[in-house]
Amino acid sequence: MTNLTQLSPASLVEGSAGQVKLAGVNFRPTHQALINGKKVESRFVSGRELELKIPSLKAGTHKITVIDPGIPTSESAPVYLVVSFK
Repeated sequence: MTNLTQLSPASLVEGSAGQVKLAGVNFRPTHQALINGKKVESRFVSGRELELKIPSLKAGTHKITVIDPGIPTSESAPVYLVVSFK
């Protein structure tokens, strides 16, 4: 089972896009990241790290999870990205 342990950075400013690193365990090259249930571009770095391309988001708290499309019940527990107002 995939466990998420950390998101770095854990916050962004509204309207800014960028990359964040997602730390955890048991990542595989087939894993895909979701923000609020929608797939986002991600890159496998290692069994302990994924890089996510974060689109421009509105202010608020956004749920990030990871799934393995080949395994129906593979969605990880979430971590949260905080997006602050400009």
